[in-house]
Amino acid sequence: MKKVKFLLFVLLFCFCINVNAAGVKINPSTVDAGSATIELTGDANKYSSVSFSLSDGNIGAVTGVSPGSGFSFNHSNGNYEFKASGNLNAGKIGTVNYNPKVTQTFSITPQNIKFDGNPSNEAVGGQITYNKPKNNDASLTSLTVSQGELKPTFNSGTTSYSVEVPDTINAIKILASAAEGANYSGSGVKNLEMGKNEFQINVTAEDGKTTKTYTITVLRGEEQKPSAFLKSLTINNIGCVLSPKFEKENLKYTVDVGEDITDLEFKYETEETGAEVKIEGNTDLEDGENLVTITVEASDKSDKQVYEITVYKNMQSKAKKSKVVVNEKKKIKWWLILLIVLGILLIIGGIILILFKKGKLPIKKGKNKDKKKKSKENVKDILFSDDEEEENKEDTITEVKYEDEYLDEKTTTFNPDDLKDDARELDMEKTKEYNFKDLE
Repeated sequence: MKKVKFLLFVLLFCFCINVNAAGVKINPSTVDAGSATIELTGDANKYSSVSFSLSDGNIGAVTGVSPGSGFSFNHSNGNYEFKASGNLNAGKIGTVNYNPKVTQTFSITPQNIKFDGNPSNEAVGGQITYNKPKNNDASLTSLTVSQGELKPTFNSGTTSYSVEVPDTINAIKILASAAEGANYSGSGVKNLEMGKNEFQINVTAEDGKTTKTYTITVLRGEEQKPSAFLKSLTINNIGCVLSPKFEKENLKYTVDVGEDITDLEFKYETEETGAEVKIEGNTDLEDGENLVTITVEASDKSDKQVYEITVYKNMQSKAKKSKVVVNEKKKIKWWLILLIVLGILLIIGGIILILFKKGKLPIKKGKNKDKKKKSKENVKDILFSDDEEEENKEDTITEVKYEDEYLDEKTTTFNPDDLKDDARELDMEKTKEYNFKDLE
């Protein structure tokens, strides 16, 4: 019985010691505040001083310790001693400061606790475990390309870039790195088509929630200028043809469709690869006149063009028919005028040629004295080319009159026989008109 009472007394004593045991505890308010409270616990009022060291795993998280009101404070080599003017009281005795921006998780733990300079078996330690907040930075820290040059120069806050490469380059490698803890996708070797190529790098921050997208536009070959025009436009429906033939700067067209056509399917190509196209009114076509619009907007929003296609369903396009007739009339009129002019020129040329060959073209002759003189000499040579002996023959002499537009009317005498012989030798192009009846 005595042994049982003794055991109960020992257990009760130990229980009382444990309940009233004094210790040091770290009590944080928030994990990222940068400071925590140093508290005394248990039955500490029988002591006048307490000392301890703080461990953070040797990562340098602890930046300092400061005492509370009513306490003197000494520290050396990481050991901190708090002294009270009287006895110690349970509760806050000071503050420990730490850096919440360190790169890893750490714990602050009180060690080597002593009351009044003596180690105490009654000491009870406490600690704060700091978990570094996850990074919410979804930025790239670097971005480079194997060909060409990024424009503008890389900046983590800029998300859109462009690169120009020659048409001989058919692939490009994109290299990137992201903020601490962030993941990204979209880098690596990229095949290039002619013209505009667009690639994206998607970044997710360490917190798994924050994201950011970087866009790289690679232009292979000649640079395209912003344009709101279509390069080509056709209708895929069988038998449906635009009128007139498509030209990029012509914005109005017509098309005739049968009663079985309810929708029109357009095939087009934009002059600029990045231009946006919107088609309206090409579905649920009704009998009669329908209007289809194709709106094209340049990639930089600087220009917009609207193509209008008037669709005549189950009827003839009056506008189209009228236009065709007018065009045909214009063509016919043009060719008629050309043929008429050519015909007139041929007729005039033929008449001139015929008159020229017949010698009936009027030739304007001047009244130059030298020409008159030469003409007279030619006539004399023709009329009096016989030898002087022939001229002196005593034959019957007949007077003959001759006229020439260069000569005044004159009369001469000669032998008619001689005239007949000379006339045979005359050059007909130079001979003037003579009245041979006067020679008989």
